[in-house]
Formats: sequence, structure tokens, C-alpha cells
Amino acid sequence: MAALAAGATLVTANQRLARHLAAGYAAARQREGAVVWEAPDILPWPQWLERGWQDCLGQLESDTPQPLLTDAQELALWEAVIRSADTEPLLQVPAAARAAREAWQLLHAYRLRLPRADEARSEDVAAFTAWAERYRKRCSTPRWLDRARLPDAVRSAFVAGRLPRPQALLIAGFDELTPQQRELLDDLRAAGVA
Repeated sequence: MAALAAGATLVTANQRLARHLAAGYAAARQREGAVVWEAPDILPWPQWLERGWQDCLGQLESDTPQPLLTDAQELALWEAVIRSADTEPLLQVPAAARAAREAWQLLHAYRLRLPRADEARSEDVAAFTAWAERYRKRCSTPRWLDRARLPDAVRSAFVAGRLPRPQALLIAGFDELTPQQRELLDDLRAAGVA
């Protein structure tokens, strides 16, 4: 509570925990007799990353803005990629798009590399590899940024000084940090963020 009152940022694993901790902070301030107070900076991980993108006006990695795709836009793009693929037509394209998006996010979060087409051990892996390459190409021309790559872009912006670092950063509710999250937090720590 003292760190939040001093201006620290608290990043939580989910929205529910952020709301719970904000309510706890408000209750503590009321017990202290405060009538008004500045709202604490408590955000779930995805919203904290998105705020970084907004603070840079989308210019996380260069002077050219990178539009951040919404969840619906990402899914629509995955569906378009899957529908245009040279594979057997799928009956459940929306379900395949959701699964592909989740696999893409895990690929980035855990620093896995996309297998080459000749390394695919199953038809599913081969299909995903082809879809992912098309998805990557579709995002690169207009420089679209998706949620899977947003942590890396925010990390680059902090390292390059495009994004001001928080004075102190607290994290709560994470059972395990992904390698992608750990790298971002390690870079902030190395830059002097408490």
C-alpha cells in the first residue's frame, strides 16, 4: 500500500485481481481517514502493455506508428489467412482461428520458434506453420502489431528510451512468468526500476 501511495505501478495477472487490490487500497485509505485520494496505478498485464503502446502513440519500435490489432481484428485476420490457405477446407474456421491465435501467442510467450515446413511432424503442425507465415506477412506490410508481439515491442520501447520507465513496478497474482514476461521485467530491473 505504501508503494502504491508513493506512485508505484502494480501489474496483476488478471482484471479481477486488479479490481480486488484497488478496492483494498480504497478501503485502507478510508480506514486511515482519507476522504479523497489519488487512484492507485493498478492494471492487469494486458492493459499495462496496451497503455505503453498508447503512451508512445503506437511508435514503440520506430517513428512509424504500429496499429495495435484488437482481439476481433486478430481473429478476423487469422480466419482470412486460414480461408485463403491451400489446404483442405475446414468446417470450423472460427475455431481453427482461435486455436491458431492461441498457438501464436504461446509461441511468442515461451520463445519457441516456428518449425520449418519440412520439420512438421503432423498435418496440423504443417498447416499452422503455413498459416503463421501468412499471418506474419499480412501483419508486416502495414506494420500491424498483435497482442502476442506487444510485450516485445513494449520491451524495446523501454530499452530504447521511447517509453518512460516506471519508478517502481510491483507484480501480483502470477503463478509463473513466461520467458517473454521475465525478459521484459529483467530489462526494467537492469535499467534501475525497483
